[in-house]
Amino acid sequence: MSENALYKEIGLVNTKSMFKAAMAGKFAVPAYNFNNMEQLQAIVLGCVASDSPFILQVSSGARKYADQTLLRYMAQGAVEMIKAAGTLTTATPSSCASRASRPASRRS
Repeated sequence: MSENALYKEIGLVNTKSMFKAAMAGKFAVPAYNFNNMEQLQAIVLGCVASDSPFILQVSSGARKYADQTLLRYMAQGAVEMIKAAGTLTTATPSSCASRASRPASRRS
């Protein structure tokens, strides 16, 4: 079994700050369930293209099927894709009001 990784170590943010910014900016944050690399890539690229914050989810069935290490690195890879696109910042009320970028997140 692999050791647990803290979401901040992977480059993700907690949904509490994301939801606070969404409430202040009056926008919704979609949550996407993914089961494979292609789905994850489509989610990341779509949200980067639309400058949208988002939540990554993995079903309990997928968590049982996939190794925890693999899921951790898939999430970390998603963060790296966002960074490569030059759009990873922390969501704040001011950045949500402007066209600032918003991060991926994990479900709390």
